[in-house]
Amino acid sequence: DSSGETWLYSEDNTSSVTITNSSFDRNGGDFAYGSLGIVNKGAVTLQGVTISDNDYGLLIKGASNVKIKNSVINNNSNSGTNAVRLGESGEPLTGNVLLDNLVINGNGAGGLDIFTSGNITANSLKIYGNASFGGRFDTCGTESNCYPLYNGKVTISNSTFDDNGSSEMLRIY
Repeated sequence: DSSGETWLYSEDNTSSVTITNSSFDRNGGDFAYGSLGIVNKGAVTLQGVTISDNDYGLLIKGASNVKIKNSVINNNSNSGTNAVRLGESGEPLTGNVLLDNLVINGNGAGGLDIFTSGNITANSLKIYGNASFGGRFDTCGTESNCYPLYNGKVTISNSTFDDNGSSEMLRIY
């Protein structure tokens, strides 16, 4: 509806957030919290969520465990910001990330950025046609000069990273 982003902000709350079978489409706004932004210390689950044709995509900050299943993030313009940001460099998520049957395509910047101190498990990802990189998975918390700050492991299966704009289809720190 072009009225702006949707965000949930409960920084001091450890309650869980669950969003199912919902669409966040054709919204404007800035990327302080994304077209869908969630700032929460508890677990976050997205199931059957579509985020399309927005100025920006998805941002989840501060959360413990994050699960995203059967969801699509596509055709967001993302002026200089990546379509999906789970945590941030220097402010990683504090738990595990599980991604299953996720499509990220046709976005105006990078595809998927994950910063977590936990494990990353990704199954059936289709990340393609984004203007910049496909995916960056960081379990170090530093985005460079990786040394074992955290003990997170990355597992990827049945996934494709194709036709993204930069030479960096997938980087694991």
